[in-house]
Amino acid sequence: IQRAAPRRSATTDSRTDREGDSSSPDFALSTPPPLPPHPSQRRSLVHVRRYRLLHRQNFEFIFHVASLILYSRVWLWHTTPAAMSLPGATGFGWFFRYLTFCSYTLQLIQFALCVLCRILPSQRARLATSIAADRLACALFGLANMISAMFYTIENTGGKGLIDAAGRGAKPWWLAETVHALNSVIAWIDLFLVEDRTFHGHSKVLIVMFIVGYCSWALVVKHVYGAFPYPLMTLLPFPWGFVGLAAVASCIILLVFELGKRLKDSQRNGEARRRDAANGATTRAAAKAKAAKAKAKAT
Repeated sequence: IQRAAPRRSATTDSRTDREGDSSSPDFALSTPPPLPPHPSQRRSLVHVRRYRLLHRQNFEFIFHVASLILYSRVWLWHTTPAAMSLPGATGFGWFFRYLTFCSYTLQLIQFALCVLCRILPSQRARLATSIAADRLACALFGLANMISAMFYTIENTGGKGLIDAAGRGAKPWWLAETVHALNSVIAWIDLFLVEDRTFHGHSKVLIVMFIVGYCSWALVVKHVYGAFPYPLMTLLPFPWGFVGLAAVASCIILLVFELGKRLKDSQRNGEARRRDAANGATTRAAAKAKAAKAKAKAT
């Protein structure tokens, strides 16, 4: 059984219509002008706009665009006449004979994928490129750090010329540091800046593919070119020296990969704890304000 709604009088209806009509003269006279926002509200609005401007994803995008420009510039320098004095400019395989250049090219592809996953129009395409960039970045994190560690360890322990056959005098001062040191620095920045670094098992599969692929490629270069890409490989006894060097490099890559995974998990867990603590503080403050309001109302 439905109850009948209470009937309103004509006087009440007309008064309600006049109060609800913003064009009515009574409404214009009875409604005060809007007050300016409180200073605290203005500060909160400025904070919201600043937060949107300084969002973490915006920093990620700027960093990836800058890295893509830098890597493209260095990579294209190898096609200029200034690079013709380097050993890799001639012969079978070009600069791709060297693991450093192969890794640098893969990092260039990674940054291109990171930029594409933000600008592609299709959501499905953005998701696919984002996953591919994550898998590639996590795999290259260990590879880039291995290249830096082995290069500077061998070069600074009496092994000059065993890795860098051209020497520092035959190339620009910035080239060796860019491809052997800055590549690792950028990989570490990407690790802590980008939130979506998962260190998925697929990245380990990529690492194994890199190792097997380059070892096979080095053997092809030796067969066609007549020598290994690096003088150190030629000095080591074949095949056990070659196998031992590949095993050491593989261990370094996997260890650095596990280190990056642990550090990223620790960072992610710390951010989650801080977020939960902030949400809990907000909830407690809201509950306290509600209780104070109810107490004041009861009084």
